[in-house]
Amino acid sequence: MKESKFVRTMQFRQSRSSGRPRQLVWLSAGLLMVGLVACRASGEPDQAPMPLALDIGEEISVVGTVRENDHACEADLQCILHLDAADGLVAVVYSSAFPQPCPNEDATRAGLAVEAGERVEVFARVTAQRELSTCPDPRYSITVLPPR
Repeated sequence: MKESKFVRTMQFRQSRSSGRPRQLVWLSAGLLMVGLVACRASGEPDQAPMPLALDIGEEISVVGTVRENDHACEADLQCILHLDAADGLVAVVYSSAFPQPCPNEDATRAGLAVEAGERVEVFARVTAQRELSTCPDPRYSITVLPPR
């Protein structure tokens, strides 16, 4: 008995496509997930611009949550608080051995005691975009705030 052309075409299509659409869906989903994980794990912090244009030398107060407390000043570098503030990430230098030592010992002691996750208020001088320093003046401070 002869098979019709329609039956042979359907058998050919079924044999060629067995599992292929499913494989493509899983492959596409896998590639999408790998891409999303790679983007999030790139280490790039989410940064929003600082409010307005801050002038270097300007004194400001910033409230934020400590993301990281870098104790590099213990190895002759700078100690820096990395804050998540309302307007993005802000780095606060609170102790430095280079280019000159930080004379603000109160801010240095306070900064060394701060831990990641704590909310702080920092009164400091703008030294660069997204960077403040408590070193130039003993009036500058780091104050730990109560949790919300």
